[in-house]
Amino acid sequence: MSDLHTDVLVVGAGAVGCAVAAQLADRGLEVVLAGGRDPQTASRVAAGMVAPLSETALDPESRDAGPILDAAAAAWPDFAERFGLSLRRCGGLVLRGPDAAAGPEAPGESIALADARLLAPFLEVWQGDIRWLAGESAVDPAQALAALEARVLADGGRRVAGPVEWAADGAWRSAGGRIRPRRTVIAAGYASRGLPHGPAELSVLQPIRGQILQGAPGQVQAMAPFVRGPGAYVAPQADGSAMIGATMDAGVGDLAASDRDTRRLVSALSAFAPGLAAQHMTARVGVRATTPDALPLVGPSSSPGVLLATGLRRNGWLLAPLVAGMIADYLAGEDPGPHAQRLRPRRFERA
Repeated sequence: MSDLHTDVLVVGAGAVGCAVAAQLADRGLEVVLAGGRDPQTASRVAAGMVAPLSETALDPESRDAGPILDAAAAAWPDFAERFGLSLRRCGGLVLRGPDAAAGPEAPGESIALADARLLAPFLEVWQGDIRWLAGESAVDPAQALAALEARVLADGGRRVAGPVEWAADGAWRSAGGRIRPRRTVIAAGYASRGLPHGPAELSVLQPIRGQILQGAPGQVQAMAPFVRGPGAYVAPQADGSAMIGATMDAGVGDLAASDRDTRRLVSALSAFAPGLAAQHMTARVGVRATTPDALPLVGPSSSPGVLLATGLRRNGWLLAPLVAGMIADYLAGEDPGPHAQRLRPRRFERA
């Protein structure tokens, strides 16, 4: 079988890999998108929230990345329209406990529980402050991945639905034969670290195990806002199922569901949505990748012709359009934007 030659091989078919491949194919490059459709990949074990304000308010490690997350969210409307993704402008509710005054200033508008329940009827009780963030959004991961893959194929790209391995001579091996790209983008999350002959920068990636609970379709109102409370969030999906998440176990790469984590999420959910907490949920587990500074690796690596778009921690869906645009700009020899320096893959090299 003859080798397949292409402009760019994108390794990884999650949120970032599909976004990168769609962006490059849209710009006229020959693209091969390689990667499986494992339901346990981080992009599929995800709520799809595009929520920079609540993310920086509730996650200490995301606060320093506020300008980057804001820029990513600003890129979403045009990206969704261009590639046929359903962006739900659902807004979000943030629940703050009695000790909230000691934390950072809360974003959004303070509203009463009765008003919050009109927006999200599954929110039954809460004694503390409730903040309404009208500008937050969400996407459905399954719909978004399918739409991005379809655009890659429609624009002349190819799909290799399985793992690939880096061969010693610089080609890539897949079940269908060898692939010889002019350039390669590695966007495979924590699996990027396990690629043989990969760039040295991938060694900084560390796993974060995340467990999420998924309910049945029709469980909640599909267009309701997500609700983020202490220890748990509820993210309605397009089919009306609820995603309840999510744990963050740093340094753990185990994909087995944990009864303890399920109980922890259900207990936290019971504090504001006891009716929902009593319903049946299925536990799902994915492993995310992070870096020492909790920011992704985006841009050229130390290996010639190899770019990285990985290590997005818990913000893969939020950051996907921004990262895809940066990679496309790098490959076109254009300015990748104001955040390129902070996200450069070689920033952890010793002087």
